[in-house]
Amino acid sequence: MLGRSKSVYKQKGNILVLFTLGIVAILGMAALALDGGHIMLNKNRLQNYVDAAALNAAKTLDTGGSHADARAAVVQILNANLAHGDAFEIDDGISALPSTTSPLTSNTINAQVSVDFSMRPQPFTSSTSADARYVLVRVNDVGLNSYFAGLFGLDKQISASAIAGPSTAITFCSNDLVPMMICGDATQTAATNFGLGVAELMALKIDSDPNSPVGPGNFQLIELDGLSGANDLRYAMAGADSSEYSCFSPGVDNESVPTQPGNVVGPVADGLNTRFGSYHGTMKGDEGSYPRDQNNCEGKLIDFDDDGNVVMPTVTDPGTGVTTNDYYTYQNYLDDIAAGACDTSSATIRQGDFIDADSSDVVKPHRREIRVVIGDCGDGSINGANNVDFLGFGCFFLTQQVAHTGNESYVVGEFNSVCSGTGIPSGIAQDNPGPYTIVLYHVPGSTTS
Repeated sequence: MLGRSKSVYKQKGNILVLFTLGIVAILGMAALALDGGHIMLNKNRLQNYVDAAALNAAKTLDTGGSHADARAAVVQILNANLAHGDAFEIDDGISALPSTTSPLTSNTINAQVSVDFSMRPQPFTSSTSADARYVLVRVNDVGLNSYFAGLFGLDKQISASAIAGPSTAITFCSNDLVPMMICGDATQTAATNFGLGVAELMALKIDSDPNSPVGPGNFQLIELDGLSGANDLRYAMAGADSSEYSCFSPGVDNESVPTQPGNVVGPVADGLNTRFGSYHGTMKGDEGSYPRDQNNCEGKLIDFDDDGNVVMPTVTDPGTGVTTNDYYTYQNYLDDIAAGACDTSSATIRQGDFIDADSSDVVKPHRREIRVVIGDCGDGSINGANNVDFLGFGCFFLTQQVAHTGNESYVVGEFNSVCSGTGIPSGIAQDNPGPYTIVLYHVPGSTTS
C-alpha cells in the first residue's frame, strides 16, 4: 500500500508540470494570434491608405497635373487618412510627412514613403518623363506596438505598395448593333461625343450620291461577325436578336471596323422599315418576330443636298414671320409615347426579347432607337472594303422610313448620345482615343496590392 501511494504522488507531480507547460503554450499561441491579428488589421488599413494615395496621384496626372502635383496628392491623401482616430498607431509609425504647400521635387518623400512614375504599369520602369502617368506609391517599415511578439524576438513592422494609372483600352461589345457607321472626330473624346451634336440630324447611310464621307463605293455600311449576304443584312437592320457580340477596341488597328461596299438599297429599307410597321419583300409574315415600334409617327420628309448636307423642312409663322425647323424630333417621339399618341389601343406591347409569333398586332417600345458604330473616316479616301478606326458607339433615333430608290435611300437619324456596350479591358496598354478609367494594378512581388 505504501509503494502505491508514492507512485500516485509522483504522477500527480507530472500532471502538474504538463498542465503548466500546456498553459504556457496556449498563452503563447494566444499571444501570437493577438499580435498576428493586430498586424493583419493594420496591414489592411495601410494598404487601403496607399491604394487611395496612388489613385489620387494618378487622377491628378490624368487631369493635367505634374509629377510634383502627384506627389503632393499622395501626401495629401495619406495625411487625410492618418488623421482618423483608428489610424493613430500607423500615424505614430510613419515619420512626419512634408508640407504639400512647397513643391515636392524628389520621389523620396521621407525615409519611409516614396513615389515613382512609369510609362507603363507592367513592367514598371521608373521614369522622369512628364508623360509617365502610372504611379507607384510605397510605404515601408511602419513599426507597430508589440504586445507579446517581442518576447519571441519578432519585429512588428508592416509595409504596403500600390500602382495606379489609366486602364488599358476598353473593348466595346454589343449584340444589338445595326450595321451602319457614322463618322466622328478622332481628335475628340467620348465626353465630347466625338464632335457629334446632340439632337443633330445625320445620314446614317447615304444614298447613291458619289460624295461619300467614307470613300468611293462606301455607303456607311459595315460588316459584322456572322453576317453574309443581303438576307442577313436585312434581318440585322430589322434588329435580329443575336447572342453573338461584335467587339471593337479604340486605337487598336486589328480591331478596326470593316466597311461593306455597295448600296444594298432593298435589304436596308426592308429591315429598318419594320421598326415603323412596314413589311416588304421577305419581311412579310415576320411581324411577330420584328414588331413595329409603339410609336410609328413621322413628320415632314428630311432630305439631303448634293453635298450630303441636311435639307431641313421648315415652317414659317404667318403672324410673326419666324421660320423654325419642322420635323418629327426625338423629343416629340418621347412626348407622344408618354401621352399615348401614335399608337393603336388594340396593340399588344411586348417589353421583353423578340419571340416568334404570327401576329401583326404586336408592338415593341423604342424600336426606333438604334445603336451604330462611330468611326474615324479620315479624309474620305477609303475605297472598297477597307477598315475604319473604331471610336465608339452612338445612339440614334430613326426619324423616318427609308425609300427603296437608290437616289433617296438615305437613312436619317437624330443623334442622342455616345452609348456604351459591354466593356472589357483589352489588355493592351497603349495611348488611344477611347474611354478608360483610373485603376489599380498589381505590384510584382506584393501579396496584397
